[in-house]
Amino acid sequence: MLELEFVLVPFVEEQFEALSAEDQAAYAELLEFEDWEIFDWLQERAVPPTPALAGIVSKIIAYNDRPR
Repeated sequence: MLELEFVLVPFVEEQFEALSAEDQAAYAELLEFEDWEIFDWLQERAVPPTPALAGIVSKIIAYNDRPR
């Protein structure tokens, strides 16, 4: 899904290395879900099933909401 690429790719390029090992693992786990699920989480229309996923989704949302 192209919309996800616009959100996830910049986050990974600029933030992934600085994430904790736990957050990096959560990000990898995130990518195992269906695109529509991830998109709904990032749009805050649904809640991720685990605290770890909710945490990484929150970081991705905050990154994309920051002033540029």
